[in-house]
This record gives sequence, C-alpha cells and structure tokens, in this order.
Amino acid sequence: MKKLLLTGALLLGFASAIFAQGSFYLNNNNTAGSVDLTTSGNYYTGTANFEVWEMNGTASGTALSAINAYSGQAGGAPNAISLLKSDGFTMQVDVTGVSVSGGSFGVAAAVNLVSPVVGGADTLALIAWVNNSQTSWANVVANPTANTAAGVIAFTQQLNVAPVPPTPISTWGTPDLIMTPIPEPGTLALAGLGAAALLIFRRRK
Repeated sequence: MKKLLLTGALLLGFASAIFAQGSFYLNNNNTAGSVDLTTSGNYYTGTANFEVWEMNGTASGTALSAINAYSGQAGGAPNAISLLKSDGFTMQVDVTGVSVSGGSFGVAAAVNLVSPVVGGADTLALIAWVNNSQTSWANVVANPTANTAAGVIAFTQQLNVAPVPPTPISTWGTPDLIMTPIPEPGTLALAGLGAAALLIFRRRK
C-alpha cells in the first residue's frame, strides 16, 4: 500500500510539474515592438530562429535597459547575451523556422517554460537570428556566416498555466529587436591585426 501511495505521489508530482509550466504565445501583434534588420524601422520579413531565455523573476528596469541598449549596435547581440548570463537568465526553449512578416511575428507557436513564476509576471529575453541554419545560439556562435545577423530583446511577460490559454506578448514596447551582423572569427582576427599594426606604426614614428 505504501509503495502504491508513493508511486501515486510521484506521478502526481510529475504531472503537476508538466501542467505548471508557464506559457505564452510568440506573438507581438498587440505591442509596439517589432523585429528589424540592421536599423530601426527596417522591418524584417522572412524566416527567423529564436531562443527564449528566462530570469525566473522580475528584473529591474535598469537591468532591462542595459540589455536592450545593445539593440541595433553592430555586433551587439554577443554583448547583450553576456549581460543576460550575468543577470541570471538561462536558455529555455528553441523556436526555429518562425515566419516573420511586416513588423510583427504573427501567430507563431505557444512557448512552454519550466518556471517557478507560473501564472505571474516573468522576465524573458528573445534572441533572434537570420541567415544561419543553426538551430541554437551556441551553434550560431560556433558556425557564423558572412550574412548572419542577430539581436536580443528583454521584457516582462505574463505567463499562464493550463487550462488558461497562453497569452500573446503584451509588455514588449520599445526598443525594437534589431538584428545586426555578427562578425566572423576571421573578421575579428583581421581587425586585431590591423589594430596591432597601427600601434607598431605609431611607436616607430
């Protein structure tokens, strides 16, 4: 009898963990924010890949502003992601092959997160990249291409728990998620050599 009770308790706990996942729709049609390429207002249309990162709580406005300040900067995504990590964000879900059209995601997919902040406001970040077939940001970093562009946006979001339906993104306003080129390792190496040559030339003068 005890074994049956223990087994039942474990199964109930497992089921509760599954149904306690917070969820939202990767859909920002109801907000002002958009996905842009290179510059603000240059709305991206096509297929993009996303990673959803989560902080498990509500970040301060200062932390969100610091992360979002990299939006639109050349090669800003790696710096923004470094801040995500230092602020305690962790990667939760890959959503690849999302159709993006004319300044909004459109209805893409429900995203489920394992979070202790279920049924409440959580702090999320989206990493978006294009022109790269890799299905995770780690693989993008390891396999960049000359045309790879990426961007990051962080915001707070209401998460719902089943049977309540997922909600669209409601709090992402500004700035836009602006995807800018990611320098290839070879480009960075050449830039370093150029800087070193410049220093040597100045010393000789």
